[in-house]
Amino acid sequence: MPPLKPENIPQELRALKQWVCWWYKPKPGSAKPTKIPYTLDPHVPAKSDTPSTWSTFEAALEAWEAWGFDGIGFMFSAEDPYCGIDLDNIQEAGIEDEALRWVAKFDSYAERSVSGKGIHIISKARLPGKGKKKDPFEIFDRGRFFCFTGEVIHPGPIQEAQEIAEQFYRDKFGRSSQADAPTAPEASTGSPAVIWEEGVVKRHDKLVIAAGYLRALGMGEDDILSNLFKLNQANCHPPKPEEELRKIARDAAGWAPGTAREQA
Repeated sequence: MPPLKPENIPQELRALKQWVCWWYKPKPGSAKPTKIPYTLDPHVPAKSDTPSTWSTFEAALEAWEAWGFDGIGFMFSAEDPYCGIDLDNIQEAGIEDEALRWVAKFDSYAERSVSGKGIHIISKARLPGKGKKKDPFEIFDRGRFFCFTGEVIHPGPIQEAQEIAEQFYRDKFGRSSQADAPTAPEASTGSPAVIWEEGVVKRHDKLVIAAGYLRALGMGEDDILSNLFKLNQANCHPPKPEEELRKIARDAAGWAPGTAREQA
């Protein structure tokens, strides 16, 4: 377990009264222990929905040192702007390169996890609920806590990352964090699945309309381009050149979400 380096934890988090201590506890049916949040009292668990069980950063540190807790953690709340992204056991899962790409995309404070095998990213973004988990990926903005180490991988500040958080959410869990929309367009009126009908419009126009639909779902340039590549290969005969796809995706990304469909 990496040593705790409290001085490296972002000051804006340290200033909030949202800190707890934690113990490793046995998990029934699992050889791997789980982390349980506690108040300053080593006999009283903390609760994610009860702010009165949280404390200041300084008090949590003092309790950690006094009682020998395994560590300290930050409780995410609907009242704060923060979002946590957990990339777990990245080497074992074979996602080292992808994990580092997400760290670069979020461009926000990131640190090694307690196990030393994962990465935690802290950004500012709002999700529709408590977030989602599908190993080795997890994202949430309330109702959970992060164990902190201060073992910095990417220094702060904590950045606004709404668009990147939504991209992560769609990519890993198949739904848009903003509209809860499917990552791939469904075969409903106006969707790309319908506009590919034989003889409706030319190949270029089909791709432009598809890009408009994807932008209306809230997708950014990378996601639009990824979908266009698939549609192009499957439905355009012969396929349009890559540079044309990139221009369509770039242009569509400049439209305001929700208006792209009309502009297409």
